[in-house]
Amino acid sequence: MRRLLFPLGVALLGCDVKEPVPDRPVATSALVLVRPLGEVDARVVDSAAQAIRVVHGLRVMVAAPVTLPLEAWTNVRTPRYRADTLISWLRATKPDSVDLIVGVTDQDISITKYDAEGKVKEPVARYRDFGIYGLGYMGG
Repeated sequence: MRRLLFPLGVALLGCDVKEPVPDRPVATSALVLVRPLGEVDARVVDSAAQAIRVVHGLRVMVAAPVTLPLEAWTNVRTPRYRADTLISWLRATKPDSVDLIVGVTDQDISITKYDAEGKVKEPVARYRDFGIYGLGYMGG
């Protein structure tokens, strides 16, 4: 089963860092909320939170799990959730008291892949609902 961490990326899930990375600026004033989407193994959520703390030097708070929003559900090719819709939902539900929000789920997610001209990449049947491991939003 796929695991997802966005917007910081799936690389944080397997991160087992014991000490901070040298020469990396520490922004201790920023607060990140890690929000489990669905029934995610607590070890995965804790690993993501620890990686954010250690690697990025940020304060982290873990929220209670929430049900994945129904508006993100799709069954175009296979049953899964739209990652772009999940990000929009997370941004809309982010408490004002936190600076960033990271959603973690073990559900399959997808996006639509576009070509350089903004059209769905060929073959459309494959790329209209393209499975991915993670998605991030730059600037938030």
